Amino acid sequence: MLNGDEQSVVTGLDEVHIEGDEPATEDDNDLAYKGITLLLTNKWDESKELFGKYKSHSVLMHYGESFVNYVQAIMSMEEDKMAAAKGGLEEVEKRCRANLNNFKRMKKKSKGGQQQDAASQEDRWMSQIIVADSLLLQSVLTFSNQDMPSYIKGGWLLRKSWKIYDKVYKEISQNFEESKRNGKVKVKVESVDMPDPDDSEPVNGHAVAASPPEPSTKSDESPIELMSKDTLSRLLGAVSFGYGMFQLALSLIPDKVLKLIEFLGFHADRDAGLKALEFSMESRDMRGPLAVLTILWYHVLMRPFFTESISPEQLAETTELIEKYQQQYPQSALFLFFKGRVCRLNRNLDAALQEYEKAKDYCNGMVELRNGAMFEIAWCNLMKLNYDVSLEIFTTLLEESKWSKCFYTYMQALCNGAKGQLEIAATIMKTVPGLVKKKTNQIEAFASRRAQQFKKIKLTDNLCELLILELIYMWNNLPQCSKQEVEKMLAICGAVEEKKFFHIRSLIEGALNKQLGEIELADQYFKEAVARQEGLKFDYHIAAHALFERGAYLITLEDRKQEGKKMLLKAKDGFKEYDFENRLNVRIRNLLKMVESVSVK
Repeated sequence: MLNGDEQSVVTGLDEVHIEGDEPATEDDNDLAYKGITLLLTNKWDESKELFGKYKSHSVLMHYGESFVNYVQAIMSMEEDKMAAAKGGLEEVEKRCRANLNNFKRMKKKSKGGQQQDAASQEDRWMSQIIVADSLLLQSVLTFSNQDMPSYIKGGWLLRKSWKIYDKVYKEISQNFEESKRNGKVKVKVESVDMPDPDDSEPVNGHAVAASPPEPSTKSDESPIELMSKDTLSRLLGAVSFGYGMFQLALSLIPDKVLKLIEFLGFHADRDAGLKALEFSMESRDMRGPLAVLTILWYHVLMRPFFTESISPEQLAETTELIEKYQQQYPQSALFLFFKGRVCRLNRNLDAALQEYEKAKDYCNGMVELRNGAMFEIAWCNLMKLNYDVSLEIFTTLLEESKWSKCFYTYMQALCNGAKGQLEIAATIMKTVPGLVKKKTNQIEAFASRRAQQFKKIKLTDNLCELLILELIYMWNNLPQCSKQEVEKMLAICGAVEEKKFFHIRSLIEGALNKQLGEIELADQYFKEAVARQEGLKFDYHIAAHALFERGAYLITLEDRKQEGKKMLLKAKDGFKEYDFENRLNVRIRNLLKMVESVSVK
């Protein structure tokens, strides 16, 4: 990798030449930053083309191409794109490992006087960072399968990435602090000890404990490299992105996975993660703009989803962050998407819809982002009870998107039913169970079970509306609805007459009254939901969520705090293998942790 801050020298990094390609004359760090800028300015094809053009000569550009493919895959959730993205990340990882092995051989030869060490410490650190990033992103793709073997394999990938992040982050941080005092630092060009690629790989779905790595042997004969503060700052920005993303991702992992990972020695530190990302976003590394998106993703998507309230001050800071980067990327569909989310958190669905429409218009052929914006438009209209618009969009997504035909068909049936087109709704609903691709897909399993209930129960418009409200509640979106919208939803609940759905009705009535500030009345409805579900051999998620709501309320009362804690633990441990179990367990864990931190203060 060429060092733009020092005298340019040709290194031993990736000297493979593919006929027809020409090595870049520009520093590859600058090229990679340009590639990410193209992505953020809606030029997805140009971004992939730039990364692809130079990937044979620069592992950083190869990584950039694989990252763009990862973003497209994770936005689409389509199996073929996710498999291709995972394969690309594995290829980058292998390439970096080969480079690092070459560096070690070069080092041995230079000690024997046969040749000079051709690879700088910057190259070595960057190759390690890219390996760690590739492992982290592979773990995210693996976890998306949502089955236990995938959780184990994902935990193994996380374990390997953390070994590298922890080591490299400490090394670069130490040198960066010294450079702040002296401007430049003498850095030893060290031999690299990497975790073996097969280290503790799961066997038959079971994690295998790995032996600790041998301590690296540092030699005083190592060459000395003079490295500037700017170079170290960029490298620290690079490693801080993955280091921070790792910490945030770990704080959102379900308990049963977290137990496995903690067994392997991991403990999430959300504050350290945010601090690392904030440093990364100010750096000149290609990951800087991506760190901004990761912070936004966490604050406006993950925190509200996992029931953590975002304070007015934090919401104002998030809005300020979006506005700052919108000046740099004024028509970026990605930033418009996040701005729509901020509008939702401010209970302004009309403004959110305007931002999502802009995002859809500006995505410039990027199908995955366009579909994501369309989904948000459909969902906002559901929250506004505009079933016509939602139906039209879900029908389009069903035809054009490869993601979950089962879920989109379920939504199509509910919207038709809510409009009073009951025969059409009933016909569509019968097809839902046959569209399940994977039994381990929680959303599809839920939609299938709901659809099968209507083999014996006649669909009504009120029932369809109630089940739409159930989904809005499960996605934790009721806090984003206005008072007028909440009052309309209460009227819908009051019109439901099918007794077999009264436990659902009670849960939703409790949640709606909670939004209106009628806390004691809400608590009565939640208590009623638990009682109505008792004796049923299905819908355990209703009782579990009702207990969670009661516990979340009682834990705020000083004289009933312990009672509330017991209720939360009962919600967490009293039911097994129910719909949305992993999501609720994360919410419970985060709430208990938040209460404990307040108590300590």
